[in-house]
Amino acid sequence: MADSKLTALGTVTTLADGDLVYVVDVSDTTDDPAGSSKGITKANLMTTLGVATKEYAAFYLSTGGITGVSTAETTLTLNATSVNSNGSVFGLASSQVTVNKTGDFKVSAECYFNTGGSSRSEYSMFLEVDAVEVPGTRSGTYQRGYDSGDTASFSTIISITSGEVFQLRIIRTDGGATTGYQDNNGTRLSFVEL
Repeated sequence: MADSKLTALGTVTTLADGDLVYVVDVSDTTDDPAGSSKGITKANLMTTLGVATKEYAAFYLSTGGITGVSTAETTLTLNATSVNSNGSVFGLASSQVTVNKTGDFKVSAECYFNTGGSSRSEYSMFLEVDAVEVPGTRSGTYQRGYDSGDTASFSTIISITSGEVFQLRIIRTDGGATTGYQDNNGTRLSFVEL
């Protein structure tokens, strides 16, 4: 392989950050007047080209969501990870997501919320960052009666400061039922760096 031409070598379709890419350094004429053969890692090449690594993560409720939601604000349960590009950037603990990177992110959420009572009920879901509601994220559901559900959702762009903590909250805003509950696998919260 030492005497093989570059064009005769196999190809790859993806690169890890530590993989080496072949380059000819034209400023170094040690090997040849046209330049010297060298390698650069994918990570360093991306930095040189000004392409930053974009982070992303998605979290959801597997089983064991909240029940008995009434007129008090309650944190929706998130207890599983769908995907996480970097465990040091996104952390899930006690239904809260900590984001350890400053930047602009698209943040999206959905919650399929159900009621076991016989009366009509309305619920409002919203996002909090560091225990403060994020404007523009409030979304509602309306249930007409026993075992009827509805989905609340939002998608927004947020400038995040490293270390901020996010959680989904819900409250019953109208109606008589106090038996609102999260359906298993029905709540999601995702972050995509822009």
